[in-house]
Amino acid sequence: MDFEKEEQQHLQQCEDEVEQRGWVSSDVIRDAIIGLSDGLTVPFALTAGLSGTGNPRLIVVAGFAELASGAISMGIGGALGSHAEMQHVSATRKRVLQRAMQMTPRAAQQAIGTVLGPFSVSPRVAKDLAKDLDDDRESLGFFLLKMEEGLDDKASEQERRRVWQSGLVIGLSYLVGGLIPLLPYVFFSTVRHGLACSVLVTALVLLVFGAVKEKLVGGTGGWRGQLASALSTLFVGAIAAGSSCVIVRALEG
Repeated sequence: MDFEKEEQQHLQQCEDEVEQRGWVSSDVIRDAIIGLSDGLTVPFALTAGLSGTGNPRLIVVAGFAELASGAISMGIGGALGSHAEMQHVSATRKRVLQRAMQMTPRAAQQAIGTVLGPFSVSPRVAKDLAKDLDDDRESLGFFLLKMEEGLDDKASEQERRRVWQSGLVIGLSYLVGGLIPLLPYVFFSTVRHGLACSVLVTALVLLVFGAVKEKLVGGTGGWRGQLASALSTLFVGAIAAGSSCVIVRALEG
């Protein structure tokens, strides 16, 4: 009982520390990376490709139209993906808990032994644990759910928030990322100057974004890993823009 109280106090301290420091969850970081990555490359490729037309108004109108539709579609896609994931998790919880209720004592012992095998737990300890959990099948289900699937016993409020949170973060990130290569065409009257500024600003942002992304995902390569990520992100953006330019010029020809 004392151990459980100490463990709960430790978890509460960790949660308070996270809240005080303002740390962002890994899910939010992942969604932001997805939105920013597509937002930086797709509108940049489109505007760079349309620069061959020499019509700045066409570039701005088409760019904002793509930006709006892309942000909406990306946001809806993120929300639908999170909803499907939540449904899968809920179905997994139900399946594991039902299986635990229908297990024979021998099957429960084998399942617990399989789960604890990688932790070098002796068969005797696994047998004793199976015997204790067999008296409370609900606890057996929660144990298998946590150890086999890595899930809690019931859906948390955080999982329910993920449905709208994911769509909102991805959509807004796409919108912010897409404005970067598009705005130069708004402030410059000629396509040539707008393209030059868009290329320069987008290339710099792609380099910074690649390095920051490597840092946020916990890369262990140090500054070399961040440099490699920055260059690879820039390379992907350049390939996308170059391909778009080639296609537009080929269609014009």
